[in-house]
Amino acid sequence: MNKEELTLVLSGVFSWLVVFLLDHAIWASSSYHAFLYICFLAIFLWFSYARFNPAHLSGLRGGLLIQGICCLILMIPLNPEGITPILLVIWAAVLPEVYKTRQAALVLIGINTVYIFAIIFGSLQTEHIMKFISFLVFEVFAFASTTSRIRERSHRAELQKKHSELLAMRSVLDQRHQMEERLRISKELHNHVGTKLTALSLRVEQAKQAPQQDYVENLDLIKTEIRKTTQDLKAAVTQLRDSSQRDLKEMIDALVANIPTIEVNVPEPVVLSDSELTEKLFFCLHDAINNAIEFGQATRFTLTLEDATPLTLKLSNNGRVTNDDVNSACVDSVLKNMNPFVSTATILPNTRQQGMSLFLKLDEQF
Repeated sequence: MNKEELTLVLSGVFSWLVVFLLDHAIWASSSYHAFLYICFLAIFLWFSYARFNPAHLSGLRGGLLIQGICCLILMIPLNPEGITPILLVIWAAVLPEVYKTRQAALVLIGINTVYIFAIIFGSLQTEHIMKFISFLVFEVFAFASTTSRIRERSHRAELQKKHSELLAMRSVLDQRHQMEERLRISKELHNHVGTKLTALSLRVEQAKQAPQQDYVENLDLIKTEIRKTTQDLKAAVTQLRDSSQRDLKEMIDALVANIPTIEVNVPEPVVLSDSELTEKLFFCLHDAINNAIEFGQATRFTLTLEDATPLTLKLSNNGRVTNDDVNSACVDSVLKNMNPFVSTATILPNTRQQGMSLFLKLDEQF
């Protein structure tokens, strides 16, 4: 829960407290009246805690219906001076978080329909009608604000995901560019240095047939050519010094360098000799990180080597425990994308800390 969400929760609790105290002063509330208020607050706090966990979704829907019924029971004794309908505004603000927009709108209309019928059959005083219309406007405003915030949150998550994918692709393209550059330098090395060595060989043959008085001059020329060729060779070797092996740690560090909200810790280098394996493994870990962020709200990750023969990698996070459907889909995607390199993939809850862990076991031939 970030600061913005915590502020909204505290605002809801404060509003509930104000309504409860003022209503108690007006009604001298009975025990069942206070019980309904406590039920409303308990459901609101439970919703604030559990709304990001898909496993609690069905329970939250039922809880919000009970919360709406509590509002109705508290409001049915019509009183123009009462402010109990403020609870219905709080309730309307949380509906879109659990229900789809159309379903939430139908539930909101249903509760208000029951309330207006209670006004019609109970009392047709102008104060009651004006009070209903006033609070209905606030309900619609709260409902629309939450819907807009949810859409903005979804768009922001989608943009972050696309940004992460672009960074991953850029990292891979950089690696490929380095490999292409090494190939280009090796060709230049073959052409340039090879030509100089051929010319040097011809100059040596020419020196062998030259007169004795030209020996020193020819020797100096040969030394100069050898020195230049050696310098060119050193420069080319320096550029080619990087091995074709690719460090997974450097690729992941480059990926998260521009994402300040995410931390990925790789304690030791993970160097693989197969460039295709490294590339596929990098994209696989990238997808696993995205899934943990989207479904588990994870912010910290750790990649470690669990075993060397066969190579086993563990990617752990600090997010919430995800359900079996999400885990199964992630494992199926890993096995499909990492074929034929990975033999097994499993996702398990962490035993000593919060979060989940993805275990990748490579096939022994790799």
